[in-house]
Amino acid sequence: MYLRCYAVLPIFAGGYTMQHLTEKEVSKLTKLSLSTLRNDRCQRRGIPYVKVGRAVRYAIEDVNLFMLAHRISTDRR
Repeated sequence: MYLRCYAVLPIFAGGYTMQHLTEKEVSKLTKLSLSTLRNDRCQRRGIPYVKVGRAVRYAIEDVNLFMLAHRISTDRR
């Protein structure tokens, strides 16, 4: 699924730029509700995030890693 990012915040870390998404964009991408994302943050679980003031952002790389970590293989070999 292609997600157009308007609220991308470039953060320079280790010589490369990390792109960040808002919680609404992550909700649309992962099909997790906003309340689930908020509850996970409160309980310190789920997708790692960055908080600057009130703004909550998720690195695209962290969202992808989270989705890959929860991938279920259907191979029965």
